[in-house]
Amino acid sequence: MILIGFVSWAFPGSQVTAANPQVKSPEHGAEPSLYPDVDSFGLPAKRLESLLRKHDANQARLLLARTPRHANDQNERTLWKAACLCNQYKYDEAIEEFKKVEHVEKARGYVLYLAAMAYAQDQDFKKAMELSDLAIKRDNCHECYELRATCHNAAKHYVEAAADYERAAAFSKNHASGFFCEAAGALLKANQPADALALISRAPAPAKGTLDEPVLLVKGTCLERLKHYPEAIEVLSKAIGPKPNLKAANQTSFWLVSCLKERAKCYVQLGRVAEARADQTTLSKMTSGWSDDLIGK
Repeated sequence: MILIGFVSWAFPGSQVTAANPQVKSPEHGAEPSLYPDVDSFGLPAKRLESLLRKHDANQARLLLARTPRHANDQNERTLWKAACLCNQYKYDEAIEEFKKVEHVEKARGYVLYLAAMAYAQDQDFKKAMELSDLAIKRDNCHECYELRATCHNAAKHYVEAAADYERAAAFSKNHASGFFCEAAGALLKANQPADALALISRAPAPAKGTLDEPVLLVKGTCLERLKHYPEAIEVLSKAIGPKPNLKAANQTSFWLVSCLKERAKCYVQLGRVAEARADQTTLSKMTSGWSDDLIGK
């Protein structure tokens, strides 16, 4: 199953996937469609797409069942059935249905995106990228930038992944900083820390009075890779704060752990052993506290 989520490079063992219903789809979408409301087979394609965008596959199926049959419409019905299965994260079943469809490439942009998602989950990254390319070029389907970036990442095409993540950020106000983190993370994998630092510096500024810990982590990591240890410590210290929360095992704490690990490495490189040990002690206290919470101590 492919990773789809922000800063997956920071947590190689995490499984933030498109199959996780807690992961929201990007709020951006394709440009207004030029396709007719009803296709040439009498199927209410625009309404079906709208329902799938709202993750209401059950209503889409009901609408499809209530629509009168037309001659030679089975191919299109199979296509929409496959799209509904994708919408419910049933990718294995969806792939089987897509394989029955003649000329999947003729589908609407959003349906192509769902098909590409299914093939990506099936580890067929070549097919997923082909469908994503088509949906982007023909229908300006913005969702496909993130998906194509994820496929590039899985195929170790890190520079191409970074470019697509940055394109995805342009269409997603709510998730822009996360996409910038993914883009910079891909460049770090490509051993291009200078380019990664330049890219993460273009991430949108957080709201006044708040911190964007993932962005600070990525920036600090870039500086550490460039051996700019004092600057890295300064950036990472902003994310860590004067009194790190050692108890709560929440998302912010996971960022905090990564920041502490990076800062400790910088302290070691500068010969500041006592400060490195202090960060290691803090890390031990944090992870020990999470274990106690799990076993009810």
